[in-house]
Amino acid sequence: MSRVLMEQRKARMAARAPSCSGDTLRSGQRPASATCSRFSAPLAGVRMVFGQPRSRVAAVVTAMNQGKYLAEALNSLLRQSRPPEEIVYADDGSTDDSLAVARRFPSVRVLALPHQGVAAARNAGYAALTSDRHQVPYVTFLDGDDIHAARNMAIGAGMLDEDFGLGIAYPRMISYEETDGGHVVDVLYDKDFDYHALRCENYITSMSVIRREAFEAAGRWQDVPEGVLWDWWLWLRITRLGWAARKMPDPAMLIYRRHAAQNTRVTKGQRRVIGYQAITRMLPVTVFTPFAHGRPWTLDLWRDNIFRSGLDLANTQAVLADNMDDPALTRQLVNMAAGMGFRAWTVLPVPAKIGHRDLSVRLAGGVTAWMCDLWRRAMPLFDGDLVWSLEDDVRAPEGAFLRLADCLRPDVGIVGSPAVSRWRRPLEVMVYKLAGVQPFSLGVLPNGRMDYQGMAMEGVESVGSMSLCSTLIRRRVLAGHVPIESPNGDGRHAGHEFSLMRRAWQMGLRVLCDWTTPVGHMLDAKTALTVDQWRQDMARPDYGEGRLSLAEISA
Repeated sequence: MSRVLMEQRKARMAARAPSCSGDTLRSGQRPASATCSRFSAPLAGVRMVFGQPRSRVAAVVTAMNQGKYLAEALNSLLRQSRPPEEIVYADDGSTDDSLAVARRFPSVRVLALPHQGVAAARNAGYAALTSDRHQVPYVTFLDGDDIHAARNMAIGAGMLDEDFGLGIAYPRMISYEETDGGHVVDVLYDKDFDYHALRCENYITSMSVIRREAFEAAGRWQDVPEGVLWDWWLWLRITRLGWAARKMPDPAMLIYRRHAAQNTRVTKGQRRVIGYQAITRMLPVTVFTPFAHGRPWTLDLWRDNIFRSGLDLANTQAVLADNMDDPALTRQLVNMAAGMGFRAWTVLPVPAKIGHRDLSVRLAGGVTAWMCDLWRRAMPLFDGDLVWSLEDDVRAPEGAFLRLADCLRPDVGIVGSPAVSRWRRPLEVMVYKLAGVQPFSLGVLPNGRMDYQGMAMEGVESVGSMSLCSTLIRRRVLAGHVPIESPNGDGRHAGHEFSLMRRAWQMGLRVLCDWTTPVGHMLDAKTALTVDQWRQDMARPDYGEGRLSLAEISA
């Protein structure tokens, strides 16, 4: 090809190539210039402002009297490898120089608000954003005394870009505290996401990168009693809606500054306990109750227990196993459940209709396998984060659910009420101390009676196992509900309750008995066996002697 033809071809290609000054490509046309940053491969689809790539993240900074640290917080956003599209500073009623510090940054829009708390200030800052949610689909929040690492926006936005089911990209959180001799650094949050573990405690910083669609669908920030753990409450709502969360890889991190003037701290003593209890009460709940054959009076008893329990029925699912073998009672059960105001309810037919006496006497060791099978059939229907096992033949005290929920802590998997066995004479309470996590390792006396020596039997006590008469269970524990056979090969089974309790212990979660919420075990509509009666039996010097068999009791 002659030199003249080559020069003419280059001229035609140059005439078609777009410039960086705003030219657009025609359909099917590829950019010809490799030097134009607007179309360079590493930045394809990334918005450019003054030659600097932006992250498609909007940022809201809030503070009250953090003027000493605010400039460093704002600079941590402005110096990101991909800075936010816009930054709004919402001042929560500061009386120091925080507003003056923020106004030194021309690219930061400043809102001066009356003091109303962190959640309200963050919501006000979010409402002031001008960027379109579809063009800038992510948001991050920052306290005025904390610092984002330089690549947090780029890493977080990149993760959300790649996975449309991801609602939260969170960095690990490092605490930083200045001292007279230097500073102290500690790791606060550094856990991978687990849906059920998040229901036990928070490990996601409030300064995460959030998909705005998920944030708005969950109702934005909401206050929690005592003004704590409001970030945890948002993450619970977002993930409940089906959005996932994921920890950012290194070098992403959030530097959480500890100092004397700090408005909130990670550890808040009794305030934190109250906030934790408030959130636990708001978790979605499933009530599971098997209704037994031959006890029509239990329907009214169960309804009264539910109405007196303190449950928010609009946030509660009921799963009711129908073993009544009576079409009229089944219709009554269906009509009752439909009219109580549950969020959802299911009546689960039980194929093998077996009476309570049949289970306890004739089936002997097979009762555990039968009950475990019933639970396994019901568990796929459970959608609550907490499951309240409430048997049909117990009378629970006023506010029973709320009192059990208030006992939950991050390291507690199960908390239950003490109940007296219907099948033991003299009376025996179905609470057992832990001697090990292996089957049949609960402490017993030589004659087979339970050994209560050394148990507090008051307040809230860590125990080995208990009945499921009125027991609150974290849903993450339920995977362990399987029959456990005796290691001696004698055909015996550990109680079906123990398989759940052992699962909790193996997961590092405690099992608690709340002795302040005992339930009465009803023999009929009027007669109850109570923990007080058991205590009277225990006081007798001959307690534990003359044990009756199940057959003798049932006769």
